[in-house]
Amino acid sequence: MHYGGGSTKTSAGNFSNVMMRESVHRFLRAHRGVLSASLYRATMAATALLRMALILPLLLVRRNGVVQRGKTALRKWTAILRWSCGLESWVNTRE
Repeated sequence: MHYGGGSTKTSAGNFSNVMMRESVHRFLRAHRGVLSASLYRATMAATALLRMALILPLLLVRRNGVVQRGKTALRKWTAILRWSCGLESWVNTRE
């Protein structure tokens, strides 16, 4: 049993982060329509851009762990932004 994403916190890749968003997108497309799914994807892109803009200043801080956590968060939101723009081609092969 894993609490709060404990099994993926140390993961180098962002597979679970991207696939979680992809599964919500597929659910919305199937049950709420293409418009809802497209709005979700656009909202995720806007959220990723905002989060990345807020994380970048953290990378300038030189405290224990802050820079590493900032880099990890930046990689996560970069992968989500790439997914929301349709640039994660490996996602489509998992249908």
